[in-house]
Amino acid sequence: MSSTSEHVDPSADDSEITRLKKRCVQLSKDLNSEKKRRKQQEEEEDREFEDARAEVADYEHEDSRELATPYQAMFGARPFGPVKEIKTGRMLKSHVSKEHVERRAGPGGKTLSYITHNRVCQNTNEAFGYNGWSSTIVGRPAIDIVDLATPPSGVRRYEVSAMVTMRVTLRDGCYHEDIGCASHKSTSIIEATGKAVKSATSDARKRVLRVFGNRLGGSVYDKSFTG
Repeated sequence: MSSTSEHVDPSADDSEITRLKKRCVQLSKDLNSEKKRRKQQEEEEDREFEDARAEVADYEHEDSRELATPYQAMFGARPFGPVKEIKTGRMLKSHVSKEHVERRAGPGGKTLSYITHNRVCQNTNEAFGYNGWSSTIVGRPAIDIVDLATPPSGVRRYEVSAMVTMRVTLRDGCYHEDIGCASHKSTSIIEATGKAVKSATSDARKRVLRVFGNRLGGSVYDKSFTG
């Protein structure tokens, strides 16, 4: 009767030990990363809480000052609080999201970047508050009407060009002005004039707001941003 002994490869045990050690090291790294992430999240929540508390105190300070001095409650004479002013300044310096930048064909085969009028107004509300800014047409729009040649159909058409001067004023009295231009063709002078003035007004408002900062349209004039 013969007996056989089972051969055990010691290298197999070493490989398993090595694998377990690597796994322990990786778990330790993951645990440290999670601790770091939670710490950063807690610090961010603490900062947001402090910012919110400071902003509430800021608003309370503004309210008490406006009640003490009725004149300061008037639009154009109501300064932004220091916390709001710092936050707004940071926001205006930051670039607009690239997903909000539109493109269209321009003269000479160029591609022009722009932000829609609606998006600019939304960003302005976020920056200054819905009641923190206003826009006004300065003077009367300049109108030019061209009577186009009568086509064979006998229906006369008109081309109306409009130029509008726009002023945007903030609640603290700061303001900027710029012009906007547009034209429209129609068989009706009233329709052509209305659409030309409307487009020129939107163009002027966008041109004024871009002066306040990147977030309100200044970004599209930065070639390093638009590429």
